[in-house]
Amino acid sequence: MKIDIIPLPVKQDERGFLFEVLRREEVGEKLFGHLLISVAHPGRSKGGHYHKKKYEWFCVIKGEAILNVVDNKTKESLEIPMGDTARVLVKLYPFTTHSITNTGNEDVYLLAYTDLPFDSRDQDTFYD
Repeated sequence: MKIDIIPLPVKQDERGFLFEVLRREEVGEKLFGHLLISVAHPGRSKGGHYHKKKYEWFCVIKGEAILNVVDNKTKESLEIPMGDTARVLVKLYPFTTHSITNTGNEDVYLLAYTDLPFDSRDQDTFYD
């Protein structure tokens, strides 16, 4: 399975905390794609699809979740904890089915970036 899990160091003091989510070195020299925030209510899952062209980077910025990924070619699967207790950035490659499930008692806020902007004529989203 081809994914990258990148630990995100948290800088914290009495005022609060800061962590850098996505840096240029993770994206490369590509043109800007599509940045979005998605919210999942407690106990709910979102996603359940894959892309043939898009790369995606996911970071849960608030709450607790499990990212479920399946490599469509090898059928290898992985559950990745994400959120307040697991600050990571996950890079998903094409042909990786993914869904995120809120495992906590509050809304989960997911920050997501795709390297290609949304195109309604070529949505590049496929369900198994």
